[in-house]
Amino acid sequence: MGNGKSVTHVVAALIWDEDKFMICQRPTNKTRALEWEFVGGKVEKGETKQQALIRECMEELGITVKVGDIFTEVDHQYPDIFVHLTLFNAKIESGTVKRLEHNDIRWIHPSEISGYNFCPADEEILKKIMRGKNMNLLEKMDSFFEKRVEEYDEHMLCEVKGCKEGYIKMAQLIPDGTQSLLDLGCGTGLELDEIFKIHPRIHVTGIDLTEAMLCKLKQKHPDKNLKLICDDYFKEDFGKESFDCAISFQSLHHFTQEKKIGLYEKIHSALKEKGVYIECDYMVLTQQEEDLYFSENERKRKEQGISDDIFCHYDTPCTIENQIKLLKKAGFKTVKQVFRIENTTMLIAEK
Repeated sequence: MGNGKSVTHVVAALIWDEDKFMICQRPTNKTRALEWEFVGGKVEKGETKQQALIRECMEELGITVKVGDIFTEVDHQYPDIFVHLTLFNAKIESGTVKRLEHNDIRWIHPSEISGYNFCPADEEILKKIMRGKNMNLLEKMDSFFEKRVEEYDEHMLCEVKGCKEGYIKMAQLIPDGTQSLLDLGCGTGLELDEIFKIHPRIHVTGIDLTEAMLCKLKQKHPDKNLKLICDDYFKEDFGKESFDCAISFQSLHHFTQEKKIGLYEKIHSALKEKGVYIECDYMVLTQQEEDLYFSENERKRKEQGISDDIFCHYDTPCTIENQIKLLKKAGFKTVKQVFRIENTTMLIAEK
């Protein structure tokens, strides 16, 4: 670190007030005068980084902070000093912010960053804050996947725990003799890649919102019996007793229980006698987790002015128990869990 040069360890606090964070303007009598920075300072001998940050916030702002986890760390070479800066997430526990050392103090939204002249060491930090801000914006479902179609397969197979094994397990669970299959949210067909190995002549009706995903599926399996529909499967008519089996893989954890129950009733109606529905999805274990995801989704939609009828890519997983209850309420005779790795969980429901 620092190519053998002496390193000065500095700590700083990223303090948020709803969607704005605190920045401080350096005084005129210090180096980098009037440039903006995060509250903080040097770690003194015998202090931990957390202790140093608590002291600096009291000295500079007159507040007591609760120091959280590390947001990021950066190295920077100034003309006069080489610094290793550790930026912590922090919250104000007590006290009122006072301008005890700085020239000015402000709360700004990430979109306002470009209007301020920050210390050079903060450049990478500010980029990360901006990336986080953009990640917090909800994207419409179809455009989300349209942008990520080229990287989707690798992401699901390598980064989402349980999916690689889940695709194989789902294929094994397709009943022998199945001739007609309904695939909801088929995407690029990762589950079909495995299913076609066991059932090469099966007739598949696949429904997905994203045309680019369906095009990739066609390219992978040009010789298979595929009927692909680019549409909203909540609106599509599946028919009556049309399919031996129906499946969905990591597709339904973006929707409310009310939306799901209506869809499950349609699936039940579309299955032939003794047909089965297999769902592999993101499911959680506790009601507290489920409630947290749904309340956060509601908050984000309200903040961004997005109505409930617009499909956005945001995870709202239900508990396994609630998923089973919904399927039974829709008319399925038996529902059981057959697979789980991490939060990737598979249920099989029999008509």
